Amino acid sequence: IHAAIIALPTLFHIEPNISTCTAEELAALLTSSKMICIVGYDLNAEAGIPHYSDVLNGVWSRPESRLNPFDSDMNYRQVMQWFACRRNLIKRNANFPAYRVLGDLKKRLNFPIATQCIDGLAGLNGVQLEMEIFGNVFQSKCYSCGHEDVSGLTSNCSGCGGRLFPNVTMFNWNVREKTRDALISQLANVELALLIGVDERLFPFSSGYPWAHHGLKALRFDEGIIRLQAEHEKLLRGVDLAVYLKTCGVKSELIDRVAKVKTYEEIGIQELLALVSYLIQQKLGNE
Repeated sequence: IHAAIIALPTLFHIEPNISTCTAEELAALLTSSKMICIVGYDLNAEAGIPHYSDVLNGVWSRPESRLNPFDSDMNYRQVMQWFACRRNLIKRNANFPAYRVLGDLKKRLNFPIATQCIDGLAGLNGVQLEMEIFGNVFQSKCYSCGHEDVSGLTSNCSGCGGRLFPNVTMFNWNVREKTRDALISQLANVELALLIGVDERLFPFSSGYPWAHHGLKALRFDEGIIRLQAEHEKLLRGVDLAVYLKTCGVKSELIDRVAKVKTYEEIGIQELLALVSYLIQQKLGNE
């Protein structure tokens, strides 16, 4: 079953020999496939929340100054302050329509969502997640007894009085094996993996297993481009999708703006999600 872990090639440029995925093909794939969605930090970054690893590079980058919160009281206090700063940043940027668009797609197409992010941003926008792979910074877990509290962080565990930490994976503590196993099981039983700004350095993409197994297709959202990765990779540019929607009579300021862009880097992941939402509404409305 562990062969279900997928690793994807990094392709941030358009290869001239890669074929095009049409809007009709994309709509048919999304409305006919059993799928799962995995969200990564590149989406949250568009909400103004730095990538977790970028922050690590600034906070815990030097070996001589790594702040392992389990080593000393001083490290514990500093790490807890850092997490508090991140929670405040998330709250300031909590209103992020991209997650509400994703939530609408989830309802229309009926798929579960897993996230690599610890930021809890989906929940703050009313979207239920089935799997938080690395935990949630707004929840807590006791280091001594393992008691979990979804209501937030206090100083000590209500059960044993032990020290509480954010309920996230860090320094090989709190690795969420059940969640990971559940995700692997899901990947083994779907036809399509919808990948929204994922980080290939993190689970489930960091294992080195081949991504094409049992006919699984991956539909990847990066800057300005949707990539269908199956036996052969196909691309659909956001600008071409916007032009297609205009020809179908779908009216939107976003569609009009995206249809005029000159380079695909001008289109973010959140714009791609909105375009796909329009496409699905148009597809299902015509059936």
